[in-house]
Amino acid sequence: MKYVGCLFIIFVSLVTKAQVQRTDAAYLNTLTRRLQNQTTDTGRISAYMELAKYHNSRFFADQDTNNINNAIQSLKSAISIAGRIKDQKRQYEGVRLIANNYINKGDTVSSYKYFSEALKYYTAGVDHKKLVSVYMSFASAASRSDFYPISILYLQKALAAAQQYRLQQLVPTIQIAIVMATWRNGQGNDAVKEAHALIAKYQSKPVNLSVLYDFLAGDYRYKGDLKKALAYGLLSVDDIEKYRDTLNGHNTYGEVGLIYEALGKTEESIIYLRKSLAAREKMVIKEIYRYRTLGFIIKGLIKLGRFNEALQETTAYELKHPPQTNDGRVFCTQNKAYCYEALKDYAKAEKAYKKVIETIGIRPRDGEVVALAYYDISSFYIKTGKYERALLYLSKIRARSSLDNNKNIEQLYYKIDSAMGKYQSALTHFGNYQRQKDSLLNASKLREISEMQLKYETAQRENDIALLKKDAQLQRDQLKQAGHTRNLTFAGVIFLLVSIGLLYNSYRINIKKTREIDEKNISLNALIEEKEWLMKEIHHRVKNNLQIVMGLLQRQSSYIDNAAALKAIKNSEYRIHAIALIHQKLYQSDDLTLINMQEYIEELLTHLKETSDAESRIIFIKNIEEIYLHVAQAVPLGLIINEAVTNAIKYAYPDNGHGNIRIVFKQLNDDQTRLLIEDEGIGITENANSKSMGMNLMKGLTKQLGGKLELLATGGVTIGITFKNNQTEPPV
Repeated sequence: MKYVGCLFIIFVSLVTKAQVQRTDAAYLNTLTRRLQNQTTDTGRISAYMELAKYHNSRFFADQDTNNINNAIQSLKSAISIAGRIKDQKRQYEGVRLIANNYINKGDTVSSYKYFSEALKYYTAGVDHKKLVSVYMSFASAASRSDFYPISILYLQKALAAAQQYRLQQLVPTIQIAIVMATWRNGQGNDAVKEAHALIAKYQSKPVNLSVLYDFLAGDYRYKGDLKKALAYGLLSVDDIEKYRDTLNGHNTYGEVGLIYEALGKTEESIIYLRKSLAAREKMVIKEIYRYRTLGFIIKGLIKLGRFNEALQETTAYELKHPPQTNDGRVFCTQNKAYCYEALKDYAKAEKAYKKVIETIGIRPRDGEVVALAYYDISSFYIKTGKYERALLYLSKIRARSSLDNNKNIEQLYYKIDSAMGKYQSALTHFGNYQRQKDSLLNASKLREISEMQLKYETAQRENDIALLKKDAQLQRDQLKQAGHTRNLTFAGVIFLLVSIGLLYNSYRINIKKTREIDEKNISLNALIEEKEWLMKEIHHRVKNNLQIVMGLLQRQSSYIDNAAALKAIKNSEYRIHAIALIHQKLYQSDDLTLINMQEYIEELLTHLKETSDAESRIIFIKNIEEIYLHVAQAVPLGLIINEAVTNAIKYAYPDNGHGNIRIVFKQLNDDQTRLLIEDEGIGITENANSKSMGMNLMKGLTKQLGGKLELLATGGVTIGITFKNNQTEPPV
């Protein structure tokens, strides 16, 4: 039944225009920043989807079509990205939602276009539950925009799909949705008949029938059968609480509150109306529904004589939830008018009632709301003796009203005719009033209703008693279990004491051995630390000695005039520096065997550039990964890099020419490493390639690495070395 609940939420939440979604401006700013901060396509898709959901919820709250346009634009952006990255799932989810938004906007042509495109994708898929939910979602969007025949059509398609793919757990939800759409399509008798049939079919099964019960409760209230209305209302409350239905509770509680008010049980009415208002405050719902619910509470408080409390509650609610729409302001004004009239501030009351009439407008779908406004001002004018005005507004009531409302209208006509001396007409209206009143509240019905309410309260108490008995039995079972546990505990304690004695003896022996091991470990650690310190000192001294050798070579070179000798000394300096840099890295590192080649190569290249004439004319293009090598491999590789780069600086671009030298060092796979050094210079001859000292040195060093040397001389010189890395992981 879990999936049934999900589908029910999809349909009812959209039809009732209620969603749990933030719609404040601060949340819009948060979503906008979230979109701007996204660095991935999938993140941007999600951000656009959230923005669309926000604008959609804003439309439900204020009916501003600009919000629908913004939602559609956000969804189109999400679809564009999803299409580009081949994310079909979210692409067609966006297409489906655009179809729903277009039908909300009233554009059925565009809606069908997008929905047909989405349907091709979902019908070709294997997720049949998703296909059913897509039909349900589109049907609910159509119902929300008063396209009830379209809604019924796609609900029937959803039902056919559920039956075709043997998704029987979804069938009750879809059938309930069809009943509600049929009722909204003006086929009230058919809807009532089908509702009774579904209740008979599913009442004994684990199906939430609260919506059907609530529907029948409202239908019977309109027909004046308050006994049946209350019975179905209380059944709806039972299912709401049994299935923890937080979505439909606001409707059910409100309906039961209105039924109790019609029965004259104002205290009970206010209790349920407050439950309805509390639920609606947590939902994104048109604010007129909240203010109408508050209006019923205010009228109840006035009926109980709590006038000041009614005005205070109205004012406090307006401060807490200022009306944002014209409809909200109308009902807020109407609620204050009730309070002013009750407090006999007739000037303010008349002004408020007139403001309601001026602004409410005539809207066919809100006919009863308009009728209520005319009824209120008519009643006010009768109370203040302005019968002609009262008759003017009373004659304008054309809406379909419940029997209870018709009874009240007949009473107003009776009062007007009596005051104006039209006694025959007054008697006629009084007779109508009495007959309808007796129909609603004859003694037999009142007794049956009281008995039914008593049965409901008794059932609730019996349920509470059953829960208490269950708790008591649970406590007895827990006490019995505690006795068994105590006996087992005693046996366990004895066993534990014996075990502890044996363990303690073993523990003493282990402690002695552990102490001896710890002492040896301390001694070993001290020796290891001393060894590491000595190794660092050795590397430091080797590096210093190499620096001294370099200094001596530099000093010697200043006394030599032979160019070949100077060149040899300079090359030797570079090679010695490459080795010295290795030792420097080792004594500066915590690991005495591994070299971070990324850092090493960077420093080596910097030194070569600074100590040659290449600083202004040669550009190094580097692509060096963070790779660690053992010192045994790092030294020959460093010498190879030194040799190759030095030769490129000297010979690739003669006559102080400018150019690039590209150095690439990367891991090819789990153990193979690749070094590539290339220039775009004049190249070298085959003879130089084979006989130069530098080339012989690189060949020997490559052999020492156990690698393969490649030399290409096409459009410059490219030296490539591939070798096995004996240490691919960074040090811990």
